[in-house]
Amino acid sequence: MIKNIIFDIGGVLITKTKYNKLALTISKLIFKQNKVLRETNIQPKIKKYWREWRVSKITEKEFFEKVKTTLHLKYPVFFIKKHLYSAHEIDYEILNLIKELKQNHKLYSLTNHAREWYNSQNKQVHFDKLFNGIVTSFDAKIAKPKIKIYKLLLNKYKLKPKETIFIDDQTENIVTARNLGIKSIHYKNIIQLKKELKKYDIL
Repeated sequence: MIKNIIFDIGGVLITKTKYNKLALTISKLIFKQNKVLRETNIQPKIKKYWREWRVSKITEKEFFEKVKTTLHLKYPVFFIKKHLYSAHEIDYEILNLIKELKQNHKLYSLTNHAREWYNSQNKQVHFDKLFNGIVTSFDAKIAKPKIKIYKLLLNKYKLKPKETIFIDDQTENIVTARNLGIKSIHYKNIIQLKKELKKYDIL
């Protein structure tokens, strides 16, 4: 019987567009090619810094300074930061589903996130009110799909894998959860998610 449901945030509750929005925003300032080419030019160059920021290896200021320097941007940091922090949308269908599920289940979140960006989104979504517990990469200083962060969540909230289901949009994150014996759903859209949840008699 499923008692606990773990949600990812970015890509599930907070939607992503087809292209990384920070990469796309910056690339619009530099390149005039098509979207795919712009993405190819920008994404690999900033991914390293994002991965460092999300596990607190560098600060927010260092992240934006590195992005600015690496891409030779003439735009001020606050301009780039503004575009990043506004580059997300709440999926209200998922939000309503979470509120519905909370009536009969314990809900948790396991998310790869940078502290300041998470705090910015939290002002809108109030994650602490949605979830019974949250583990973030910036606090844990390790990110999914590393097994250690999953174990941290399980141990912190005394969750049994066989009583838990995990929802994430990234295949590699799903694989780690399943290796721990946690039932998992590779999230694609709200319709698919509801169908999967019904299979487990959750809806």
